[in-house]
Amino acid sequence: MTKQPAQILTVTTWELLPAAIIGKFWLNYRLIYDVQENYAKNIRWNLPEASKFKKYIQQLLIRSIENLSKPWIDQYILAEYCYRAELPHFQPVTLLPNTFPGKEVNKSNIRIPRDKPIRFLITGTLTPVYGTIEGIYWFKSLIEYHSNVELIIFGHCPLKSFEHQLIEKTYNKKKIHLTLSQEPISYAEILEQYEQADLVMLPYHLIPSIAPKFPSKIYECMALKKPMLLPENDAWKQLIEPHQAGLCIDFQKFENIPNTIEAILSTEFYTTPHIPEALWSSSEPEFYQMIEGLEPLKKG
Repeated sequence: MTKQPAQILTVTTWELLPAAIIGKFWLNYRLIYDVQENYAKNIRWNLPEASKFKKYIQQLLIRSIENLSKPWIDQYILAEYCYRAELPHFQPVTLLPNTFPGKEVNKSNIRIPRDKPIRFLITGTLTPVYGTIEGIYWFKSLIEYHSNVELIIFGHCPLKSFEHQLIEKTYNKKKIHLTLSQEPISYAEILEQYEQADLVMLPYHLIPSIAPKFPSKIYECMALKKPMLLPENDAWKQLIEPHQAGLCIDFQKFENIPNTIEAILSTEFYTTPHIPEALWSSSEPEFYQMIEGLEPLKKG
């Protein structure tokens, strides 16, 4: 049997666009650019230690490659609603949020027991702008008011300097369990940590590269029925409030911790067992419709 060449190629990062375009001339496939991040904007806001010149050069490179690639891209996929306004020149476009691809947990009316240890979790990619340090400080203050708690920090820490900071901040802290990897961690391992957690902490910095977005962890928590603590963000609040999926707090105001503890212990989380907007299955029909609309290129 003769293998047929691919008819559609999806690229998920700007670095691969030049190679994908060269391949398109040889193999005649349709090219999709799956925009999972606004990469140039991330360079500006997510790398506080980098010099302005270095950021400028990196942003210029990203924008140049993305703009020069436009004539050869047949379809864009945007992972965030805000990218429509941030990247209006990416056309034609389909919006497919970073929803949960797995099976939804069928649970509701969840309460955090008062008489058992509360296990908090910070997981995923760990960088300064994701608020891990702020989460540690908040948890240390929490212990002063409610000692029957523990914090699991489990994730991919790509920055060596930040790894040293996390080790320093958690050294000899019996209630904080730190597991870091400089290599990406499998999604299955991340899901195992969710299973063991009572509350997931999302202490993100509300900077312009994060605040307008909907982090995939929010959808994960909603699908897995894990109560979450996240900063005061109107868009996130509107998403979680109808399902009582978590609490919005100020991780900088330690004096509010007693009220937060009482809210955690008195709230009935997840008043509905099914949250379709958190699941990939809600976007799947639109994805297949987009794929079917891409006609194969004619050979020759």
